Amino acid sequence: MSEIGNTGSCALQRSKAGNPSSLIPSSKNWEEYKTYVSTLEGRRLLFRGQKEPWRLRTSFHRSGRADLMRFLQEDVQLSHKHLSARTKHVFGLNNPNEFGAFFNLIQHHGYPTPLLDWTYSPYVAAFFAYRGISNADAGHADANAKVRILVFDQAQ
Repeated sequence: MSEIGNTGSCALQRSKAGNPSSLIPSSKNWEEYKTYVSTLEGRRLLFRGQKEPWRLRTSFHRSGRADLMRFLQEDVQLSHKHLSARTKHVFGLNNPNEFGAFFNLIQHHGYPTPLLDWTYSPYVAAFFAYRGISNADAGHADANAKVRILVFDQAQ
């Protein structure tokens, strides 16, 4: 019971992570995309680029892992020990800014973390959506093949 006398319940359903995203996308070519993003309000929206219609899953979860406590107690501690020795910088894991910087460093060097990359720039998101697709690949792509750029409105 809440402090105002209400009660309630909910059920969280497990996502079928192996399935493609169930979001219904709008489709734009590059020129339409540039026109669209030029009309958007800066710093209100976050963008994420993906080259496939994956569900939003972190590299940690895509690697088949799920135990966040074990990750914090084992992986973070071991990575922290090794990185502190190699970089000569000891990240203060009790400081939120240092903890975030540590996660940023290991993630951007390929270590699977439970964080998703987002950007304020629609063009950075486009870079990541198209990354790894060569001109030759694009020339032979299926007509239905599309990259995904997700837009998250922080005001909603």
